[in-house]
Amino acid sequence: MNKKIIPAIALSFSSAVFIAACSNDTQEEMSSNAEQMSQSAENMTENATDSMAAAGDEAMNTAEEAGEEMADAGEQAMDSAEEAGDEVADASEEAMDSAEQTAENAGDYTSDALQDTENAVSGAIDTAGQVMADSAITGEIKAKYIAEADLAALEIDVDTQDGAVTLKGSVPSEPAKSLAEEIASNVEGVKSVENDLDVEAAAQ
Repeated sequence: MNKKIIPAIALSFSSAVFIAACSNDTQEEMSSNAEQMSQSAENMTENATDSMAAAGDEAMNTAEEAGEEMADAGEQAMDSAEEAGDEVADASEEAMDSAEQTAENAGDYTSDALQDTENAVSGAIDTAGQVMADSAITGEIKAKYIAEADLAALEIDVDTQDGAVTLKGSVPSEPAKSLAEEIASNVEGVKSVENDLDVEAAAQ
């Protein structure tokens, strides 16, 4: 027989003898302790499982809350960007309106200025033309007086304003006064004649 088998048989036999030697109460107590240990191990496993499940749920809730916060932050950022875009668009529209109004005002001012200038130039031309016309009338009347024998030696003042002739001075007779008025009335461009000539009788 193998020498290694003998001690094993002896150990088994000793264990059997020890178990048989134990009382029934001791065996029941050992069995009860074994059941309690088994139940305790089962409870610990169940508690560990519940703890892991609770931790998983909490992690999921935390992740979900974080996701919602990120979504809210993204939505707020989009709203802010949209509001900023609207403000930029409004500012650009106001700038365009202001520029258009300024250009329109400038155009109106330029148009008015050109019209005023045109009117002023036209008025100046008309005035200059009328002055030249009045001077021409006055010159022609005086020339006719010089050519007239009864009036050549007389000093008759002739003033013309816008075609209206005024005669001043002195003449020796009523016929001379009438002749001076007639000559002035027949000159082209004369509109009216005011005869303020004085008749002074010639000294005897």
